[in-house]
Amino acid sequence: MKKYKYITFLLIVGLLVTASCTKDWLEVKPYGKIEPSTYYSTDQEIQAGVISIYDMLTSADQLNGWSSNFIVRNLPGDDVNAGGGGASDQAQYQAIDDFDWTPSNPGISSFWQIDFFGVYRANQIIDNVKTTTTIANRSIAEAKFFRAYFYCELVMCFGDVPLYTTAAKGLNDYAARSPKADVYAQIEKDLADAIAGLPNKNDYATTDRFRVSKQAAQGLLVRARLYQEDWAGAITAFESLEAVEGSQVGLYPDFEDITKKVSEFGIESLLEANFIGEDKNWGNVQWTRTANDNRHIQLCGPRSSIGGSLGINGGWGFMPPTAKLYNSIPDADPRKIYTVLDSTDMAGFSIKETSNLEVKAACASNGSIVITLDGTPFNVALTTAANTPALVAKAIITDSLSFTGYKVGGTDVNVTFTGDYTGTHSTYSAGTTGATGVMTTTPDCGFSDGWDTEKVIRRKYTTFASETSGAGGNTPELNFGTNWRLITYREVLLNAAEAYYRAGNEIAARAQINKLRDRVGYANTAATGTALLDVIKSERMVELAYEGFRFWDLVRWGDASAQLSNLGFVAGKHEHFPIPEQEVNGGLATQNPGY
Repeated sequence: MKKYKYITFLLIVGLLVTASCTKDWLEVKPYGKIEPSTYYSTDQEIQAGVISIYDMLTSADQLNGWSSNFIVRNLPGDDVNAGGGGASDQAQYQAIDDFDWTPSNPGISSFWQIDFFGVYRANQIIDNVKTTTTIANRSIAEAKFFRAYFYCELVMCFGDVPLYTTAAKGLNDYAARSPKADVYAQIEKDLADAIAGLPNKNDYATTDRFRVSKQAAQGLLVRARLYQEDWAGAITAFESLEAVEGSQVGLYPDFEDITKKVSEFGIESLLEANFIGEDKNWGNVQWTRTANDNRHIQLCGPRSSIGGSLGINGGWGFMPPTAKLYNSIPDADPRKIYTVLDSTDMAGFSIKETSNLEVKAACASNGSIVITLDGTPFNVALTTAANTPALVAKAIITDSLSFTGYKVGGTDVNVTFTGDYTGTHSTYSAGTTGATGVMTTTPDCGFSDGWDTEKVIRRKYTTFASETSGAGGNTPELNFGTNWRLITYREVLLNAAEAYYRAGNEIAARAQINKLRDRVGYANTAATGTALLDVIKSERMVELAYEGFRFWDLVRWGDASAQLSNLGFVAGKHEHFPIPEQEVNGGLATQNPGY
């Protein structure tokens, strides 16, 4: 009743005020409104505006529920499935994975909105910063970089898109879709200005390492030109960047850590979406775009924890890798075990931490026994009663252990394996020729296959216990601080390798691939011709796994139909996402073919 009376009072007062208003009073500007044309007058105000652009890389992950652009870019590829708890779990993600694309899909609509919000915020800086301080000039360069970055995403995923080079002033201030060529021309213009106006990566203070640099803009330019099939232009942009390889840019030495917090903003990274843990628990967490933790890492962890040295917490099972990804990486490639694991791989990691294998021997009479474990002899003199086992050795077993055993004098020998390790053990007996056999383990590593999974797990962008915190009552699931890597030097090298190959310079193409292989001690490639192109494609699959490139690479190469038709891909339709229905229904844009 109180609420009703309060609202009624407000309505009456509003009517009285309206009745006594004049036209001049109605034209008074709303109290508290800040005009963009006058706001960006100090370095502090300008930097606040620029930070709002960076904010679109992270906070928009909860714009419309679960709506990460990083995840959406990944889902159509053949290296991941949607996963989760079942076919209805996060239906927008399931539909993207299944090529059941509609203009009303919230994940696709959010992708469009997030990137255009980014463009709008960048345009506010470009339009309205009029001062010429060092901060102001750098801020305009940052804004132009981001306008180019968001448009690179949009044109890749939607094709022709509205091109805004100034901030919209009202609801009716909208543009029609521009051809991809025009969008790319603006991207190149913006990146040229960004390269000229941004500092080198290492010139930033530690507190500003998150900011984009001249090298980030050069790396994005390589991508933009490769996607336009401008091979010569991509090579030129790359060689400008390669000139500072080893000082400004390079490869992080440990492939295992390239997507972990320890390597954030390091030599390999050119652009990251920056997340932080915020001491969240189930009592204080908010499911809004104000969250700064990377909750999608929790979303992408396996549905059960994986123990041992892997240290992977249980997650919510989304974006599990495919068997195709696992089988595409040769077993000899050291990068495989840091990218994707099957149950045998997981068992090996698990047992190393939990084994305490005891090997004992006994025989029908006292005497000396020799047991050999993987070629190492252990001599035991039995002084106890007959058939009472004596400890030969303690050992840690990974997956198998060979042994032989005999008693000096030729009496039967029994070899027994016991201990607190996880796995199977058996007792082996033999006659006068001695005991022989292989002890094999089938450890319980904690892996449980589930919905939309293929008996493999990811070991990159997953729920590593070391990437979050449960201290002080915090909930580990809600405090992952792992950053998305959005532009990396490894991607730049792969883009350059492809550009060199397409331009006919196979020597230079192999050189870029072999830089990546040298990092992990993998055999250099000597491939030529179409075999070299196959190597480049395979290298992209392993180096850029779970980073949102696979599907769009297949489309660029013309391989999507051959690789994805069994998953629902339809040529002439699924090369691009549908334009969101609110854009089409409002008459703002035409629809893509097939929708």
